[in-house]
Amino acid sequence: MFKTKKIYAVLMLIILIFLSGCDDTDTSQGVIKRGFFEELNTIVIYKDVYYKEVKDSDIEGFISKLKSLEGESLDTSSLTQDDFQGTAYKIESKYNNDKDLKSISFIGDKMLYEDKWYKLDTSIESLYESIESKENMDKNRKKSKLIKENRKELPIKDALLGLWKYDDDNTGIEFTNNELIHFIKKEGKLEESRRFNYRIDNSTDNQVYITAYSKNGLFSKNKKLFNIILLFDDMKNNIIMKKEMVGSSMTYRNNLIYIHEEGFELGNFDSFFFIENRDYFNK
Repeated sequence: MFKTKKIYAVLMLIILIFLSGCDDTDTSQGVIKRGFFEELNTIVIYKDVYYKEVKDSDIEGFISKLKSLEGESLDTSSLTQDDFQGTAYKIESKYNNDKDLKSISFIGDKMLYEDKWYKLDTSIESLYESIESKENMDKNRKKSKLIKENRKELPIKDALLGLWKYDDDNTGIEFTNNELIHFIKKEGKLEESRRFNYRIDNSTDNQVYITAYSKNGLFSKNKKLFNIILLFDDMKNNIIMKKEMVGSSMTYRNNLIYIHEEGFELGNFDSFFFIENRDYFNK
């Protein structure tokens, strides 16, 4: 009997130690996952076209504040354009392997992290102001802002041309005058994967209808492969793509942003456009 009680006591002690460890993990971690902070090299926080680099003297305190950020998951169906008024902030972090780049977007008291929106218990502005390093202007961001605004006046077929980045961050698609080029990211860079011929079947002020054909092959050349419908935002820097495979029930839907020839990202995955039109192709 004594032996049984001893074994029971030992088991209870092990369970208590395990639960204690779990509690430490849960209480010390906010919305942002631990992986975001591992092997960190540099952190930059942007405020529109301005930025501050988090220096060594600030980084420990800054990371501590990020780790403690609390927030509740938002039901995006309840959000409106008014919820996205104000200055946009973005945190970009680079890592020791020098290839990865992770980012978190903020506007007002809302945060976009890993494709989910959260309502925060604190203001990102106060976090930005707490950094003691000098505020600088990012000339590339200022230039890209001007280019972004000018694209609004482009005819829809001209706005289509160029490179678009998928929301999975691993693929891209480029439209030339007659070719559709698919890219896949390898070792941190987008590399050409496959080319297709395409034809614009129809277009409106904010939509383009496309049919893509095979480019190579003795018997399959110019074979119809898939249809694409593209929905553009007002600035023509963000698009929602619906892709339907010919002869199949397979359908794909993706968000894409425009990449300028100088490498500037003119679109934003945190745009309200993607939220208000999330069910557009389900109508």
